[in-house]
Amino acid sequence: MPKQVIDPEKLVSQAYAIASRDGISALSVRKVATACGIA
Repeated sequence: MPKQVIDPEKLVSQAYAIASRDGISALSVRKVATACGIA
């Protein structure tokens, strides 16, 4: 299985969107990964 390429800019933008929408306390690695389609 080929390795998945992860775009750092997408990670940051999704993290920012989650924190803006739900608050910084709701931010988690799992939520960011799910939003990026990684997990």
